[in-house]
Amino acid sequence: MRHADILTFLALVATVAMPFAGHAHEQASAKAATGTLRLTIDPPSLVLIDNEEIGEVEKRSIELSVGPHRVRIVHADFQPLRRTVDVTANELIDLTIDLYDKGVPRNPGVIPSPPAGTRSTTRRGDQKPAPGAPTPPPAPTPPRAPTPQGTPAPPSAPAAESTPPASVMPVPALDAQLRVKIDPPAEVWIDGVRQGVYGEGTIAVSAGRHDVRIEHADYQPLNRRLTVTPEKPAVLDLKLADRAVPKPRPQP
Repeated sequence: MRHADILTFLALVATVAMPFAGHAHEQASAKAATGTLRLTIDPPSLVLIDNEEIGEVEKRSIELSVGPHRVRIVHADFQPLRRTVDVTANELIDLTIDLYDKGVPRNPGVIPSPPAGTRSTTRRGDQKPAPGAPTPPPAPTPPRAPTPQGTPAPPSAPAAESTPPASVMPVPALDAQLRVKIDPPAEVWIDGVRQGVYGEGTIAVSAGRHDVRIEHADYQPLNRRLTVTPEKPAVLDLKLADRAVPKPRPQP
């Protein structure tokens, strides 16, 4: 083969291989575009991301591809909890889940609580001395100045008038029930008071009219006004995908 023919052949091979090399470079760049999801879960729970089991997690950082991912938290004492995270390239996303606060118990009659000693509820002003510590002596009473003979003692201060007890507003009886079924589980507020996160359950309320507010991270708040009677529980059955307005996603 002549020298000119060899050069022509090599040029033809380079022309054919160039598009494949560019495609491989694009694939490598796309693969490098990842972000980090840092999970903190109490109590430790099984985590699934995009239906792929990650394992039991208490604190863990996971590298994910750029884009939306579905996170599912599974624990024996709580209803499964779902979250959607939008991963951005080279960014860290913190996702902290406290099931004792945000989770819905699997058994409505049993409210799970953290193990004793894991969370301090003692306020600073309520601290007690350690056992065996000596009790400080009471402060001494200052001596009273003697009254000279013939000088009448100063009149004692008049006793303070007793203040009548403040009237106590009666607490309404929780004699009615509101049954909720919300998909996906969301925070429930009744008359401005947070009741917790509910997927399906029963809330004790007083009979009468109540303003109910449903809040979820992916949807605009949803408001309902219900009238509840002791004879018949009120039912609130909502599928947020059909009833609520989705929140706008942040632009990358």
